[in-house]
Amino acid sequence: MLLLISSVTFAQSVTKKETITKLLLKSWKADYAMMNGLKIEQMGQMKQLEYTFKTDNTYLMNKGKTGQWKYNEKKKCIDLYLDGKVKSSIIKLQAKSFVMTLSPDKSAPKEVKDFQIFFKPKA
Repeated sequence: MLLLISSVTFAQSVTKKETITKLLLKSWKADYAMMNGLKIEQMGQMKQLEYTFKTDNTYLMNKGKTGQWKYNEKKKCIDLYLDGKVKSSIIKLQAKSFVMTLSPDKSAPKEVKDFQIFFKPKA
């Protein structure tokens, strides 16, 4: 019962460095997206998104761009940096999925701010 409660608690946000490393360090691919509470399965080019996270706190995106990932203790999330700027954050991390939010610029429509991408491990 305690294990079930702790896994549910962890699923709500990203915490504990050891657990983060254990769950995150693998290859992931986009599964679907949600915008304003609606599931979007036809994601176009976003369906091709792939991330591989490494032990040196770097990641490889789509086998081309390299960035850094860092746990944000204050926000309880994992920030993904590209070219020195936070471009997205992992707000929920589980063994078989994670949820990413994008960091849109201030001129982006409100709808983009409510956009989440759900990932699953790459087979």
